Amino acid sequence: MYLEEKRDLENAIIERAYKDEDFRSALTGGNASAAISEAFGREMPVSVNVVSDSDDTINIVLPSFDSPDEVELTDAQLAEVAGGAAGDCWWTCANTSCGNTGCGSSSAALEQG
Repeated sequence: MYLEEKRDLENAIIERAYKDEDFRSALTGGNASAAISEAFGREMPVSVNVVSDSDDTINIVLPSFDSPDEVELTDAQLAEVAGGAAGDCWWTCANTSCGNTGCGSSSAALEQG
């Protein structure tokens, strides 16, 4: 399940549980996957565990960390993040300058005068 799809589903489940006490009870009753399948009309491709926070309990969900290679950025990815994906663009005088606009020292701005 993709991260965005998972986040959207989690939000929909939380919203429904907030509004529907019977659904909330079904979620915490032991078979959350079945409760979600019934409520949303779709089969859950994964098992689902539902727990509730309380005044004296906080639940934290850690993501799965399959291997450090999947969690850490490569040197190339780090360089792209640090330097930006568009190497010819920069921010000057509150305008984006990619050789066409701005008051910085872009080559196009210098050529235009």
